Amino acid sequence: MFVILRGTVTFQGKDVHAGTGIVLPEASAKSLVASGLAEFVTADEQNGEVDVSKAAEGTNTQEADAIAKDDALAKLTKALDDQYKRDELATEAKAVGVEFPYNAKKDEIITAVIAQGKEAALLK
Repeated sequence: MFVILRGTVTFQGKDVHAGTGIVLPEASAKSLVASGLAEFVTADEQNGEVDVSKAAEGTNTQEADAIAKDDALAKLTKALDDQYKRDELATEAKAVGVEFPYNAKKDEIITAVIAQGKEAALLK
């Protein structure tokens, strides 16, 4: 699925910045959208027919949505952080197919888990 990132995420070991369009597996795309880090893009929007004036509308709503999504992301991040030690998280994340560098820190692994849509598989 094609999404536009609303925040920076790590994808295949590299930072991908807000505003970038990216094609992801459905589960990963849905996870990023649910966490507020991306938004779905329709076929018309992919073909360059995006109404850019929409970006300026509803700034207060957008700010409120961003705060709510940041809060949801923070809760998800905290849940993974509280539940796992670094090595256990790395082992479990690898087992469900999360890609991250061998020497990744715990917070980097958590970011990869969320960005790749695997948090549901790891939360007990």
